[in-house]
Formats: sequence, structure tokens, C-alpha cells
Amino acid sequence: MVKKIKLFFFLIFLIAVFSRFYKLSSFPPALNWDEVSHGYNAYNLLKTGKDQWGAPWPTFNFRAYGDYPMALNLYLTLPSISIFGLNSFAVRLPSALAGIIIIIASYYLGKMIFSESIYGLLLMFTTALSPWTILTSRAVFQSTIAQAFFLVGVVFFLYSVKEKKPGFFLPATIFWSLSEYGYHNTRLMAPALLIFAIFIYKGKITPFLKKRNLLLIIGLLLFSTLTAIQLIDFLNPSSRARGKWVFIIDQGAINTINEQRRTFSGNKFAGRLIYNKVTYFVPRFLSNFSQYFSPRQLFYEGGKQYQFSVQGWGLLYPVWIIFFYLGLISIFLKVLKKKTDYLFILIWWVIGLIPAAITKDGFQVLRSMMIIPLPQLAIVEGLKITWLTFSKSKTGRTITKLVYLVIILLSVTSFSLYLRDFFGPYSKSYSWAWQYGYEQVVDYLKQHYSQYNKIIFSKRYGEPHEFILFYWPWPPDEYQKDTQKVWDYHADWYWVDRFDKFVFVNDWEVIDRVKDLPVGKAGQEGGRAGGEKDLLVTSPGNYPEGWSKIKTINFLDGKPAFEILEK
Repeated sequence: MVKKIKLFFFLIFLIAVFSRFYKLSSFPPALNWDEVSHGYNAYNLLKTGKDQWGAPWPTFNFRAYGDYPMALNLYLTLPSISIFGLNSFAVRLPSALAGIIIIIASYYLGKMIFSESIYGLLLMFTTALSPWTILTSRAVFQSTIAQAFFLVGVVFFLYSVKEKKPGFFLPATIFWSLSEYGYHNTRLMAPALLIFAIFIYKGKITPFLKKRNLLLIIGLLLFSTLTAIQLIDFLNPSSRARGKWVFIIDQGAINTINEQRRTFSGNKFAGRLIYNKVTYFVPRFLSNFSQYFSPRQLFYEGGKQYQFSVQGWGLLYPVWIIFFYLGLISIFLKVLKKKTDYLFILIWWVIGLIPAAITKDGFQVLRSMMIIPLPQLAIVEGLKITWLTFSKSKTGRTITKLVYLVIILLSVTSFSLYLRDFFGPYSKSYSWAWQYGYEQVVDYLKQHYSQYNKIIFSKRYGEPHEFILFYWPWPPDEYQKDTQKVWDYHADWYWVDRFDKFVFVNDWEVIDRVKDLPVGKAGQEGGRAGGEKDLLVTSPGNYPEGWSKIKTINFLDGKPAFEILEK
């Protein structure tokens, strides 16, 4: 039996590696602006010890575009860039590795919760094959990195309390603490869950404390210190920048509340009781929260964000739907029976969804990553209940085994069809969502750079300067010291309008900015020496007369993305 467990473990591991590393550089079809920003900032740290804005070795987060992502993944990317160079594979490698870690940790989590290796394998299997974990492991996502650290911490914690091994509490708190520095959601979720976990398992932890176990005490002190440090940093505006954009109660919500009060025909006091932040927040929060249990979202539609979910696919496969809800019911019943492990699972599930549910975008794939692999664990619980219910007779065992076999075959088939769509229609139809075309444009600019006096670039698809910096790649010390660089901060965003001989223009301003542009050296506005002509990179058809088209860059579906012209 042990050999079979090892064999199946290895086979699932191979499936996970293939689906997360196969053509990693090319699928998704391009790096998006977050990925190139992440990569170029890591490249800057390697070359200069500063990020691209000149900040030395950021501790908690880095500026990026003004959204201030957490810095843990930035440092994890340094080794891969130093080995493989600044490219798509190097930037995505840490996320792919984190995805593999999540799969392996799922096995040990399942083994401890269900007390049998076979159910650990089933949890590993469903987690490895889930669309929820595949795409999120193939691009730069903070949530994937943070969840890998968090899940390993959970595994060490459960092993510590269930096997009475207090020494494992220290690595548990180390991994749990690091997860707080990986993603904004875990900054609050990780300490909250650890507090509940200590309370839930206090009967098993108290003896360790009475014996004054050194590793346990060190772990608690370390976690408390690292958590306190990052919570203090959370008070800084930069750490809360992203939350200000996505929180349910934003300026738009406040404007809506004020308008509802203004148009209310009754008493003003009654209007304030009916229309306020609480009455606005609660129904939207509950609606958001419930969506993470919706069969339509989970099993059929997935997320609405094209970069996080393959359209036409849920985050879990429909073949698992009955077992998911059966397992969910079983988890609730076992909580009522005061089953400690299931109480921990339920609280983890609830706390993990709160950061996602308090945002205004509804069902969110990435923000709910902190509950992985609990939905898959519910499926395995449902499968286990099915086995225990129908395997009491020889005939029942035979039928149940056949059902299991059919479920596995249908799961593998669904997985294969998902990969077919991901590597095929999805990447072709939604290459625009991944800002495809920038790499091809930059390749052209690099080859013909010396021929032009000035290069004007439309901002139609967002942050062209960052793609030039990454794909060139532009020497970090030159960019940081560039006297031609022009940028400003407004609308909670850092906008770069120029560096070197590149000028970046809003798409709706392109025609007005370039129609009367002088030809040749007369139009020179700084930068390195160049030719007698100017170059324009713009959206299709967005240019005045007098410019000669020399190249068109298409999306993968054949639709034009960029047009390159000269004058």
C-alpha cells in the first residue's frame, strides 16, 4: 500500500509540474503590467540595490505604480532573475514553484485532517487539477506566493498539535509570519486565524506552555513581533493604498449614500437611518460572501476578470459539485459535534473570505486564494461520506469504487479539456487582456532606436514605459538618474510621461500632440542622439495625416493592437 501511495503521489506531482511549467514563458500569452513592474523592480534591486524609484531595499511593499504590492515576492524573484536573466520565465518561476508547494502541502493537510493517506492523495489530486490553482500559478500573483507560505505554516501547526511535536510550532509561525509579508489579505488574516487556532487547540497547546517548551515560546514571540511590525506599517497610507481602491465603502459609495439621502422624501433623520455606510455595506458584503458558495461561480463561470480565470470554466469542475455541497454540509455537522479540526477548517474558511467579500468587485479569484485548498477539502469530505455510506456491503463497495473511478476519469477529462482551452482559445481570444503586443513593439524599437530623434508612445493599453524598461531591458542606473524623466502623481497613481527620447501620451491626445510636430532635429526634446525622423506607436487608426505606417502589431486573434508610424 505504501508503494502505491508513493506512486500516486509522484504521478499527481508530475501532473502538477506539467500544468504549471509547460511553456510557462508563453502562456499566459504575455506579461501584464503588474508582471513587468514586478520584474523590473527586482532587476533594479539586483543591479543597484534600489527599486526603479530609487528606494533602497523596500521592507514591506514597493511603490510600483502607486498600488504598493507587498515585497516578499520581489525578493523571491531575485535568484531566478540572477540565474535566467530578466525574462518571462524568471519572473513567473516563483509563482509556479509556489503552486507546486501548495499541491504538496495539500496532501499533508488532507492526510492529517482525514487521518488516511488515500484522502490526502484525493485532496492533492483535486487541488492539482483545479482551474483555481492552475492559472494562478502561471503568472506573478502575490496571493499564490502568500498562500504557499501560509499553507505550509498550517501544515506545520497541525502536525505540531496533532502529533504532540511542539518543535514544529516554530517553523509554523515562521511560514505564517512570512505569508503576512506576501499579500495584503494575509496581513490581517494570518494573525486572526492563529489566535483562533490557539484557542481551538488550547487543550493540546497548554501542556506545551506548562512545560515551557522553548521552541513554542520562541515561535509565539517571533510571530507576535513580526505581526506587530507589519501591523504598525499597515497604518501607513502606502500600505492601505490598494484597499482604498477596492473597499466597498469608497468615494463612489459615499456619493451614492449622500444622493439617496438627498432624494429621500421622508424625515431627514429617518433617511440617515435608512441610508448610511452600515446599510450600504452589509447587504453587499453578504452578497459577495455568498458568491463564494455559488454553484454558478464556482463550477461554471469562474471569475469575471479575464486575467485570473479562463472564460467558460468555473474554478472547480462540475463533476465535483455534488460532493462539494455534501462535504460542506458534513463539515457544518461535524462542527456542531465539536470536532476540533473541522471547527478550525470552518473558521479558516470564513476568515479567508472576509478580505475578498469586503471589496466592491464581487467574486474575486485572487482575493479568495487564502481558502485554498478548503473547497477541494470539502469535495474530498463528500467523497469520504459517500464511501462510508455505501460501502457497508460488498456490492456497495464495488459500486462505490466504480463511482470513484468514474469521478477520477471525468476529473482527468475535464482537466485535459481545461488545458486545451487555456493553451488554445483562451490565450488567442484574450491576449489583449494580457497586454499582448508590447514585447513585439519594444523589439522593433530596440532594433531601430538609433534611426529616430523622438519616439511617441500611446498609453492606450497602459504603462508603456514599464514595458520598454523591462523588455529592453533598460539599464536601471541610467533610468534612475535620467534627467529627461518626467512623472507626476495624481488620481492615486504614478504616471511617467517621458524618459530618454520616449514621450508617453494619453491615447485621446495623440492626434493633437503629433499633428503639428516638427520634423527631424527641430522637434528634439532631449534624450540620446538619433536620426532625423520621429516615430509614433499608437492604437489602430489613431494618428493624423502626414505619418507613414511602417508596421502593425496584432493581437493573437488577428485584430490590430498597435500601429507604428514615422514622420
